[in-house]
Amino acid sequence: MKHIQDAKKLKKILDKIITEPQKFFYYGIKNKKFTDLKTKITKLASKAFGADGPQKIQIKKVGTIHIPFFSYGNITSTKMWDLEDMILFGYYLKKLNYYDAAYDLGANIGFHSIFFSKIGYKKITCFEPEINHLEQIKKNFRLNNSKAIKIFPKAVFNKSKKVQFNKIHGNTTSSHISNAKKNPYGVISKYYVQSIDFKHILPKKGKSIFKIDIENVEGVVIQRTTTHDWKFFDAFVEIGDEVNAKKIFKHCMKIKINIFSHKIKWKKVKKFTDMPKSYHDGLVFLSKSNDFNLN
Repeated sequence: MKHIQDAKKLKKILDKIITEPQKFFYYGIKNKKFTDLKTKITKLASKAFGADGPQKIQIKKVGTIHIPFFSYGNITSTKMWDLEDMILFGYYLKKLNYYDAAYDLGANIGFHSIFFSKIGYKKITCFEPEINHLEQIKKNFRLNNSKAIKIFPKAVFNKSKKVQFNKIHGNTTSSHISNAKKNPYGVISKYYVQSIDFKHILPKKGKSIFKIDIENVEGVVIQRTTTHDWKFFDAFVEIGDEVNAKKIFKHCMKIKINIFSHKIKWKKVKKFTDMPKSYHDGLVFLSKSNDFNLN
């Protein structure tokens, strides 16, 4: 009964964030209001979507989302209910009629793809190479009746070929293409996966929204783009480390694509110090547009 009450409390918060994201979007990543709300959501989600929780929630203008409890090793799927992601969900909803399609790169267990489907995106494509995540994605899509999603069991990279993949058993969300991360930790299994060149999946018409979280190869895939490519898509990108940050910063400056950083309250990046250096500093939004405003 207690967990059902936690789910109701979480619903009340998410209804506000997702239907009125502009009220939360411009908090800085280190802002006390932001960090307090983030902590509150995390605590409620750990109960509502834990092993003993109802594991589903009905959100205003979205519908019912089912996310069964799933273990990544030392962490669980309750961590997916993060304030940054909830604000992005609000952005996706607000921009539903602006974008023609959605791409979920590094789909994990399909959370973002499910949300795209629930709110009405008609063309959704997701990429995920990790074996256990793929099994859970398929279960989650069936449970949520998410039929409009194409799944590709591939790693997005700067080339199309078989690549060695590191599965991090203690935290499979951190699994990655070999050599993409320095000093990977814990028990690691290595196997080969098929990669796909980012250039080959870019849209050629319309306007798409991309969510890119591909474990430290974001920089090399962004380097595959030209100014013309960005006519057809915008992207939220997680940046794993300073090396990735430099690659994205230098390339976007070169091809004149704007970077908006959560680290500086989603203002336009003018110098490298404005860039996040890890996920602790928040995401960036890349776009050809000069304006990034939810009001």
